[in-house]
Amino acid sequence: DLFIFPKDYIIFNETMFRFVLGRYGLNIVAKITDFDEFGRLICVLDALNRLGIKNLTYELMICYIPTRQDREQPGFAFTTEIYAKILKEFSKAKRHHFYLPHGKSKDVFQTYLPNSTFLDGTSFFLEAVDLFKPDAIIIPDDGAKEAILSPLLIQRPYINYVRCTKIRDSKTGKLSAPNIIGDVKNKRLLILDDICDGGGTFLQLADELGIKGATQLGLAVYHGIFSKGYRELNKRFANIYTTNSFHEEPDFCIEVADDSRKVTMLNWL
Repeated sequence: DLFIFPKDYIIFNETMFRFVLGRYGLNIVAKITDFDEFGRLICVLDALNRLGIKNLTYELMICYIPTRQDREQPGFAFTTEIYAKILKEFSKAKRHHFYLPHGKSKDVFQTYLPNSTFLDGTSFFLEAVDLFKPDAIIIPDDGAKEAILSPLLIQRPYINYVRCTKIRDSKTGKLSAPNIIGDVKNKRLLILDDICDGGGTFLQLADELGIKGATQLGLAVYHGIFSKGYRELNKRFANIYTTNSFHEEPDFCIEVADDSRKVTMLNWL
């Protein structure tokens, strides 16, 4: 093994590591699902740094990192900045790759890690569109418009889309009723967004679209956490698409069992 994980510490097998590094090079792929996983990554980077290999180069690919708190607010931990500061201290990566980071977190990572690149998820969303074949796509808020719609229109400039606006109370997390800007009556619609955690936002939006006459709904989210399961989502959506940025496919399939019959995982990472 290149490195061993005995309970609470990390050791690199130096001889094997040097052999593989010389022959193949090194990329580190991380899925940061919580602070424990982030700590594990930092320990790996620290162990790597302590090998003392001169001119060691590697690239760090972060498929998912929880960055919902992506701006300064009084009384709230600025978690995205915390992640960025710690990565700056421990990571010696030639380049950092982030997969569709949430909201303003892109700006934070760019400030502390200027050698960062950001993947926009366009290939995933295009495949979901091609599979579902909607009459129009739904962009649920201004953040999704910038992060998802703008890159999508470069490749599909004539795609029909409907915008929505919403207001979230930063203290309670509750949303106002979504304002749908456009005609959705008798249409098959696919909602596109970067992340689904509990799914409340999409359930609320689905109910509003139903009231306005939409006939069938699909949901495509790049980071599929689904912390409250799929049962309620499956009642509203004919199909759900996500990537393997958060769940590994075998565990994902076992975990969701019968409730996941409409969930399609597209492996883009």
